Amino acid sequence: MNLEEISEKAKKIKQVRIHLKEIDQEFEDFLEEHLTQVQYARYIIFSQDFYRGLMKKLERARDMQEKLREQREKNKRFQDRN
Repeated sequence: MNLEEISEKAKKIKQVRIHLKEIDQEFEDFLEEHLTQVQYARYIIFSQDFYRGLMKKLERARDMQEKLREQREKNKRFQDRN
């Protein structure tokens, strides 16, 4: 992949991220307009808890992946010595 292709893919990713932010804002505006203040507050709290939990799970998965990678490297070094 050359520099031009990478640059083009980066631009597409940026466009998608901007589009997702716009959709997210539209959704937030819709909820704020159609929910009571209490319902909207509950939604915000739920969202925070949900994304916090999701981030913790992703962090755990990354940690496990790193441990597996380290173990594979140890096994490979051991096999190479024998």
